Amino acid sequence: MAIEWKIDEKTRTLVIRGKGTVADEKIEDAQTKKPWLTKKVTISKAKTDLSIHHIKVGSGITAIGEGAFEGLKNVETVELPKSLKRIGKNAFNKCTSLTSIVIPDGIASIDENVFSSCTALESVKIPNTVRTIGDGAFWGCSSLTSVRIPSGVKTIGSQAFYGCSGITSLKIPETVTVIGRSAFSGCTSLTSLKLPNSIKTIGACAFWGCSNMEISMSNKDMDIGKDAFRNVRTINVRTDGWNKV
Repeated sequence: MAIEWKIDEKTRTLVIRGKGTVADEKIEDAQTKKPWLTKKVTISKAKTDLSIHHIKVGSGITAIGEGAFEGLKNVETVELPKSLKRIGKNAFNKCTSLTSIVIPDGIASIDENVFSSCTALESVKIPNTVRTIGDGAFWGCSSLTSVRIPSGVKTIGSQAFYGCSGITSLKIPETVTVIGRSAFSGCTSLTSLKLPNSIKTIGACAFWGCSNMEISMSNKDMDIGKDAFRNVRTINVRTDGWNKV
């Protein structure tokens, strides 16, 4: 079954069904692979400005291609199927009305800039199957207040949470080995964070500007990049295995 789509004009819902990949990256023509991104669509036999408020991706879809819904600034909700295995980079970039997202089990990687500049995004559920949070994945999501990074994640990419100034709660699991450059730079509402001993590399400017945060860590063998903790309020380093209460 080919990929099919329609817009419910009453609810302004983009419905996609079929099997395989939505917005196949192999197709270069944007109007062919993601026609809902064009300025005009035909609804009720009349040309009208496109204003999609909801996206529903049906069961059977296994991948969402690069930039599939990029720039649909009025999208408020997204429903993704359990069959989904991959979300391409920039897929929801600049969806500035999106407030929450549940990423289904089975996704192994959140690619580059998938939710970048989703400035209204308040909550996200990341499944335990995710191993990599890509570069800029949540860049500029300033309305996020808390993020649960699940056990199993190994890499947090460069600028993954850059400018997420609303995050007040964060726990990094023992499985993480790499925190990329500027990964949490500008997370000004974070007040405390414990870095697990599993971390081997912290990129340059990783926590630059987290001026209200107290960081504690006990692994003295981390490879720490330049200005990784620039302007961080307090850094507690313990090398005896005991942590401050």
